[in-house]
Amino acid sequence: MQIPAEAKNSALIARGQLYQYNDSTAIYRCPADKISGKSGVNVRSYSMNAFMGDRSRLSAPFNHAYPPASDYVPYYSKESDIPRPASLWLFIDEDKRTISDGCFVFDPAGKQAKPDRYPAASNQRHNFGFGMTFADGHSEIWRFAEPSIAVSSDTSAKSFSATPNRDFQKLGQVTATLKR
Repeated sequence: MQIPAEAKNSALIARGQLYQYNDSTAIYRCPADKISGKSGVNVRSYSMNAFMGDRSRLSAPFNHAYPPASDYVPYYSKESDIPRPASLWLFIDEDKRTISDGCFVFDPAGKQAKPDRYPAASNQRHNFGFGMTFADGHSEIWRFAEPSIAVSSDTSAKSFSATPNRDFQKLGQVTATLKR
């Protein structure tokens, strides 16, 4: 979803690769996501870990497109590829201000972060935290430890310190694994 109006279009979810496994559009939105705009409620509030899913259709491996990830496994295409399913997240509850294409990119080294690529506003739904579903099926709600991560409730993404911190490092550790 690159155009704001697409965030309200459930037909786009139905065209996705995962829809064939569960045809309920409700599972793509956090139950606590009650925020609506002029044209209704967003149909999706979750994004998938950019390191998960087959990349064979892409012209270049993901780690070439995202240089900080060059020392990490480029992607996990099958469940059996995931070395620690209980320790790697699959879906993340992303803020309405940053959610766009369904793919959430985060530096697995926990060193780089931009306001538009951090799940900063799920904090409004979860008391300055965000939900994640892990590859083994369990879910957790994480709270921000760094005060610089908390953002205001207005509709624009806020800047915060990109200095590596506990939140970035913790999320990075459960995003991907180092190459062997």
